[in-house]
This record gives sequence, structure tokens and C-alpha cells, in this order.
Amino acid sequence: MRREGPPSRYRGTPHAYILNAGERLWRVHSRRYEASEFNDVETDEHFGGGRFDGTKTHPYPYYYAAAEQTTALAEVFLRDELRFNQWGYRTIQRAAINGRRISAVQTARNLTLIALRTGPDLAAAAASTWLVQGGSDYGPSRAVAHWLRDNAPWAQGLIWTSTIDLGKPSVVLFGDRCGPSTLKEVPEHAMDLDDEPGTTWLNAALAPYHTLVRRPRRH
Repeated sequence: MRREGPPSRYRGTPHAYILNAGERLWRVHSRRYEASEFNDVETDEHFGGGRFDGTKTHPYPYYYAAAEQTTALAEVFLRDELRFNQWGYRTIQRAAINGRRISAVQTARNLTLIALRTGPDLAAAAASTWLVQGGSDYGPSRAVAHWLRDNAPWAQGLIWTSTIDLGKPSVVLFGDRCGPSTLKEVPEHAMDLDDEPGTTWLNAALAPYHTLVRRPRRH
């Protein structure tokens, strides 16, 4: 895909999307972190990291989540490097889920996000589809996200449609604009993914995606 930088004379306004108070979001994360904890690790400007991370020159805590469980799982585990075998199935290695958990959180207040879900949304943000559909070279997409933040000081995050779990919403929230206690954990929906019950649940959730994870070894 052809990548384009932000226009130098932009005078537009990105479309806004209201994520209402009480909305449930799902997140796959390390057990070392709380379900509602933002990531404050600054990513390199050009290499590694996620699509819309904060960096040293544009620092902000960030929080990736999805509106559905399967989308949160897909965004973490079903990336392009996970290939189908000759029978049309994919296998997730145990190392990929070790120490991982899926959690649910609920928004405590309305959040205003920049919408990047449709063609008109992207056009209003002077962005092309590569911004949300490009591969894993995220340096350019981070640069556009930082430019959008600068041009939309009201924006508390971004919302776009997953290209892995097609058409389903994914979000990133900006911790410096969301305020404290924006996300509340829903403890009864937290599940470790690397024990026997978690692996059973994960394999059932990913069965429609022709994907499974190896069972934990019995001692």
C-alpha cells in the first residue's frame, strides 16, 4: 500500500465517535499488569511496537482493546506470521499464551474518539486505508496518529475496524486524556489463558478461526 504523510495545510476536523459510559471492552494482557492499566512504555519512533503507541517525542500511555472477546484474541494471536498448515489450521505455541489473561473492563464515562472506521472517516482525517490496514511496520502509522492527536486535542483515542477479525471495532485510548479511573475491571470475566480451563476456553473461542493452542503438559 502507498503510504502518505499528513498534509501540510490541513484545516479539517476528524470525525468523532462517542464510546458511551458503561461500554464493555476486552483486552488480552500479561498477568503482570492490571486489566485497566495503561501501557506507559515508550516505543521507538520507527521500529517495533504497536500501530498507535506513544513514543519519546510523543509520549502518552496507551491502551488497546476491542469490543468483542474474539477480536481481542485475534489482534494478539492471529497475526500474519501465524500460518495455516496443509490441512487449513493454525497452531498457537504455548509460549505465546504463557502468563496471559483476557479481561473485561467497563468505561466509567463517555469517551470521544477519532473515528477511522469508514472511507469518509479516513478521508476526514486525511488518511488512506494503509493507516489501519497496513502490515506490521508501524512507524508511519504512529506518526499519523501523533499528528491526529495534535490536530484534535479533544480526542481521547482512536477507533477503527480490525483487519484480522474483519469489520469488528478495535480501539486505542490515550491515557493522558482519559483521566483517572476511566476503566473499571469486570473481575468475573477475567480468565487466565495458559492453564487447563483457559486453554479449553481459548480453543473453543478460536475454533471458528481454524486455530488451536497446544494443551499444557501434565506433570
